[in-house]
Amino acid sequence: MRKIIFVILTFSVLTGCSLIKKANNAQIEQDNAPVETVTGAFEVHIRQNNKIINETGNIHRITDNKFEILVTNEKNNIISIFAYHNDEMFNKYTFPRKCEDTVIFHPATAIINSADENREITLTVNREMQFNVITHEKSTNENGISVIKIKDIADTDDKFNGVLFLTVFIDLNNNKIIENNEVKNMSVAIHRAQNSNLFRAKIHVSTMGGWIRDINYPVYGNEYFYVKISNETEKERFFELFGRQYGNNTYSSINWVRDLDYSKNNMYIIFSPITTEIEFYNNPYRYAGENRLIFDTRINSASNRGRYVFYREYRVEKRNDLYEIWINVNGTIRRINELLLR
Repeated sequence: MRKIIFVILTFSVLTGCSLIKKANNAQIEQDNAPVETVTGAFEVHIRQNNKIINETGNIHRITDNKFEILVTNEKNNIISIFAYHNDEMFNKYTFPRKCEDTVIFHPATAIINSADENREITLTVNREMQFNVITHEKSTNENGISVIKIKDIADTDDKFNGVLFLTVFIDLNNNKIIENNEVKNMSVAIHRAQNSNLFRAKIHVSTMGGWIRDINYPVYGNEYFYVKISNETEKERFFELFGRQYGNNTYSSINWVRDLDYSKNNMYIIFSPITTEIEFYNNPYRYAGENRLIFDTRINSASNRGRYVFYREYRVEKRNDLYEIWINVNGTIRRINELLLR
């Protein structure tokens, strides 16, 4: 019987809801003026190249480069930011309102990106039921001011159209209720360059992967390849070639290849060569505005699994099936061949 070990890699999710208190409108007279903390209030400012960016027509205008979000007097609370491609969410709700009654700060829908050695993070342009969470280790402190360093932006759905609309919350009283004095909206215009620095974040795509140890089928070999299943006929052909046990496991009754609704979705399965040490590493990713979905690979010299094939399954709605399959092997990115089921 085919033995398959599953590993699942998805975006990190933080349960709970984090909110931010509305700031008083303090005037900053000069671009390089220091940020002053007002007792009993918090404020949110944009800084770039060590200068505070004042609003012009209710919009902060910055260049296509790294910038910082400054939050004063946030009382040691977690900062949550919902970033969107239009101002729809600014007026969607009246407050007070429970977090769970919104699509912007709904519990358990947060995205946490790892900070690098400089404590710089990726800011994600969110969908509904998704928001950015900034924990203390993801920011720095300057005399009581929390500084969130944005190194790049992940525009997941390629919807950025010149302005980022940010809704910032801190739940100062920890009651998981968004109150009128706990929310701040900001609009940040970014003149995106053709060869953008800021919009070069990796946009990761959730997949499922594992090791196949039953490699006695002639379809496996010494090359990377992938298959695409887009209808029931191709699904049947896949099972003829790869065995009826493919996708079965002892931990779940769900077999995604067998049970997927192919009237709405397509399934891609990417295979490594027969190996003792090659694996696909982490989730695949793409860059905003590009149609390459890139799968990284690595050598796991500590592997003790014997001979196996590593695979990843990528499920996608037909309307969003826009990307070519590429792999990164030792720093070289290239397309791989498709095993046709048609």
